[in-house]
Amino acid sequence: MAPRKVASKATVTNDSYTGLVTQSHSKRSIQEQEQSSVLKKKSWEQLIESPKGGINIRENPLFNNSTPASNLSDKESHLEVVSVIMAAVTAETTMVEMERKINFLMKAVKDRDHEITALEDQMKACVTAE
Repeated sequence: MAPRKVASKATVTNDSYTGLVTQSHSKRSIQEQEQSSVLKKKSWEQLIESPKGGINIRENPLFNNSTPASNLSDKESHLEVVSVIMAAVTAETTMVEMERKINFLMKAVKDRDHEITALEDQMKACVTAE
């Protein structure tokens, strides 16, 4: 009977150790994800505050979402999920584009106003005809 008690204690100890290792790995993964998200947030904030006018975003083909950060080499670990290319857009170009969009929207609103007026006239004509 003594050997059975030793074997069961060893199993309990082994299970406890495995649980601790799993928890440690889990905590480390969560910490890595949190650090990564903080770095990405800071990068986006810097890009938003940048004096450049436009940002073109494309996916980075070198990054594999299924590969955990701990398996990446030193060179690959510095790669970002998204590559960002800053486009030199002048304020004048931006203003011209905004003006074009505003004019388009104003025209669309005027067209809708005319449609609404026409429908109101039709309703009045139907009411007076009855």
